[in-house]
Amino acid sequence: MKFGEIPVAEAEGAILAHSLKLGATVLKKGRVLSRADLDAIAAAGLAHIVVARLEPGDLREDEAAGRIAAAAAGPNITVANAFTGRANLFAEARGLLVFDRDRLDRLNRVDEAVTLGTLPPFAVVEPRQMVATVKIIPFAVPETAVAKAADFAATNSAAGEPLLRVAAFVPREGWKLIVADYSQIELRLLANMSRDPVLLDAFTNGEDIHTRTAAEVFGVGPMAVTPDLRRNAKAVNFGIVYGISGFGLAAQLGIPRAEAEKYIKAYFERYAGVKKFIDATIAEVRQSGVTRTLLGRERPIPDINSRNNNARGFAERTAVNSPLQGTAADLIKLAMIRIDRALIAGGYRSALLLQVHDELLLESPPEELPEVTQIVKREMEQAYPLAVPLLVDIGCGANWRDAK
Repeated sequence: MKFGEIPVAEAEGAILAHSLKLGATVLKKGRVLSRADLDAIAAAGLAHIVVARLEPGDLREDEAAGRIAAAAAGPNITVANAFTGRANLFAEARGLLVFDRDRLDRLNRVDEAVTLGTLPPFAVVEPRQMVATVKIIPFAVPETAVAKAADFAATNSAAGEPLLRVAAFVPREGWKLIVADYSQIELRLLANMSRDPVLLDAFTNGEDIHTRTAAEVFGVGPMAVTPDLRRNAKAVNFGIVYGISGFGLAAQLGIPRAEAEKYIKAYFERYAGVKKFIDATIAEVRQSGVTRTLLGRERPIPDINSRNNNARGFAERTAVNSPLQGTAADLIKLAMIRIDRALIAGGYRSALLLQVHDELLLESPPEELPEVTQIVKREMEQAYPLAVPLLVDIGCGANWRDAK
């Protein structure tokens, strides 16, 4: 793939190399530019833009997905999301490469693709391994990767082996799935436990916490926060919860270690309450040997005073993270109990099916959807009183993928 600055008038069909904000509209990096896009760009006063053009042997994600869809056509196979978002990678499937948009989001790599030629065929790849071992290229999907995927899909289709995707999970006939998940529950719990005034203010006022953090850490106004700054801030926010180091943050963001450490230092300067909470939690666990959730559930941390630096460091991160993750687990269990009681009391046929981390999955007949979605949202958001509101995102659909 080649990059370059060209006149706007000549950019039809090219791939936008950088996100553009045109008034209330944002053209995202990776977009294939249409004539209407170019008219809007020209109207904004831009004469030239930086674009990427495919080289021989590269495919756009829609073309690559179409190749796989054609090869895998057959019963019980879902191929619509063979490539997900700009990640240009296979969605989760039995025996297939496991690497989806969510995992890339955690790496802030949503604008990039991975060359399968650097990986064992259809291996399971964890995010940290990817940073160390996988070559990153922007946007394009190599023909060789598509051929491998198509061959695999066709082989399994002929054998009658279904490729399992989220869309394969469906309710009973004629019913709908309800998917409800907590929004940023661990960061909300961090605000509650640390009582940090900046976090409390952001969540109480319904601000986008990643935009607020970007403004605080990078010293810009909220309106000046770019998508890249927000993604960096998101990595910092969640990294703090997991006790991320400068080395780990640098690997996630693809930046020098010194710059990553500067981000973390700036975060703790602006969110001093979080720093105090972390230090106090570690000191308390050194004395007691256990960490506790908000509801009092204990977890022993035996290595908190270990002489081994690695063991002690891991124990310290666990001591900080366990109350947050553990309390999130406690709250969703409380919500499940409340929802189940409400459904029984109301005589509803709808039922809970599954809990995955901070997400609940229910099935419901269509006529009960309006009331049951309200019950689920209410009981999850009121599961336990906190200093900041709990918020729940909820959706319905014919399968798990479409309900999200």
